[in-house]
Amino acid sequence: MAQANADVVALGKKLAVEYPVSNGDWGGRIIPFEDWILGPNIRRQMLVLLGAVGFVLLLACANVGNLLLVRGTARQRELSIRVALGAGRARILRQLITESSVLAAIGSLCGLLLAAAVVPLLRSASPGNIPRLDEAAIDPVVLLFTLVVSAVAALTFGVAPAMSATKTNLQLALRQGSRSVSAAGRRTRGGLVVAEVALAVMLLVGAGLLGRSFMKLSVVPTGFRADAVLQFTMPAPASMTRDQRIAFFRDLETSIGQVPGVASVGATNIVPFAGGNSNTQFIAEGHEGKNGEFFAANWRSVSPGFFPTLTIPVRVGRGFDANDIPGHPRVAVIDETMAKRLWPNGDAIGKHIMAAMSKRTAADQIEIVGVVGMVRDLRPSDDPSPTVYIPMAQRPWTFMTYLAKTRGASAPIADAIRRAMRTAAPNTPVPTVTPLAVNLDNAIATQRFTAWLLVAFSAVAMTLAAVGIYGVISYSVAQRTSEMGIRLALGAAPGRVARMVLLDGCTPASIGVVLGSAAAVGLSRLMTTLLFGTSPTDVVTYGVVAAVLMSVAALASYAPARRASRVDPLVALRAD
Repeated sequence: MAQANADVVALGKKLAVEYPVSNGDWGGRIIPFEDWILGPNIRRQMLVLLGAVGFVLLLACANVGNLLLVRGTARQRELSIRVALGAGRARILRQLITESSVLAAIGSLCGLLLAAAVVPLLRSASPGNIPRLDEAAIDPVVLLFTLVVSAVAALTFGVAPAMSATKTNLQLALRQGSRSVSAAGRRTRGGLVVAEVALAVMLLVGAGLLGRSFMKLSVVPTGFRADAVLQFTMPAPASMTRDQRIAFFRDLETSIGQVPGVASVGATNIVPFAGGNSNTQFIAEGHEGKNGEFFAANWRSVSPGFFPTLTIPVRVGRGFDANDIPGHPRVAVIDETMAKRLWPNGDAIGKHIMAAMSKRTAADQIEIVGVVGMVRDLRPSDDPSPTVYIPMAQRPWTFMTYLAKTRGASAPIADAIRRAMRTAAPNTPVPTVTPLAVNLDNAIATQRFTAWLLVAFSAVAMTLAAVGIYGVISYSVAQRTSEMGIRLALGAAPGRVARMVLLDGCTPASIGVVLGSAAAVGLSRLMTTLLFGTSPTDVVTYGVVAAVLMSVAALASYAPARRASRVDPLVALRAD
């Protein structure tokens, strides 16, 4: 690969020296075919989703570990009695590991059933440009991998609580009873809550950034209006001459315009957001003196009805009309991007351009007769590119896509258009008629797909964090019932006890939010190429995520706090 790239670079430099005008700014590089097909963003999106899966797995493991720690601590008296009656620690350890393994097996089976239901939904939600996503299935290798991961997680997060439970001081556990609570155990469980919240923050920040980016992308101004516009592509028969193609496309446009319900119709060789493009280099009047100063620009062959159909405003001069035909002066309309770049003083009308690869004779000169608004028609995330519009009659393409603005319901009009096409071109296959808005929807489908998947992962993460916090605080309240009773018996206000419990839940959550936010700042920078109009350190996203998770922590702590504030001191002391 390195040698091939070196050869291509050397060749590019040689051509630039031999042909400075046409090759001065051109070069080349070699990339693997797989990278060219997938593109950098697809890989990055898949890595982001894989990372999200890993975070959810870690969250689930932390939650399971926390709950098993709580369960093991609650059973210390039972386990101590078993040891006192002669059960070996190895046997106790095997029992606890077996229990956690059974739970893991049941969870894995439930997950497999859920995956069988979700995978078809995943395929149906495919944006269409993620390679082979439509083939996604429960692959045996992937299934084996996930089962191994589940088994490892069960052993890893089942052994630690089991070891902790079997290392308890036997006499102390029997003497203290089931309501004893260890400071070390509380710290361990609090640390796991911190980890859960931190992981949830990282997932929610990623989902929030992609969500905000998608929202901005979906409302980005395109420079044209696609609502109530239908599109369909018609090829000219291969046997037609150039003049016959011009007449063929003109007659088709006339037939479409006569269909009831069609307000206007235009044609173009490049459909907005359909994935195609035509680009070349131009020489512009007033810029010939600089050696090799070509101007790359997109070019579009369009009919006179193109601009009014898409509501593209003509800023200066005029659009095209019926006189822009072969034999008449060659004309072009450029967009504001090109006009501001070449003639910033606003004197583009009347200037001339020509294709850099033309013979550069007087016949090759093209007069600029109008300037229209900037249009995004390749990717919504790209800035508008300099564009040259040429009359279809002066530069006919082998096929044209017609755009018809409609009045009323589009389905009956689409049927009428197909009938008109069948009459006007009986030897040409009837085209498929679809709304133009579908193109924009497809153009942002990948971002929408990734954002929704991350939102789903984040919802799972937030639920796991809430369950973890609730479980730990509920257990803590249960273990400290006698303490709560003593506090209330000594005159502590119920509200103060409730605040103490809320603080126990919100303190590790707040630490997790801080640590998770710090980690998210670093990780989110890897998503820069996936974001549009959104900074990886977007303050609003981080603020909303922090507020949501702190609210979840407060809600998860509320029920235990309320229960603690209503403890009957006499009942609590008697129970102890």
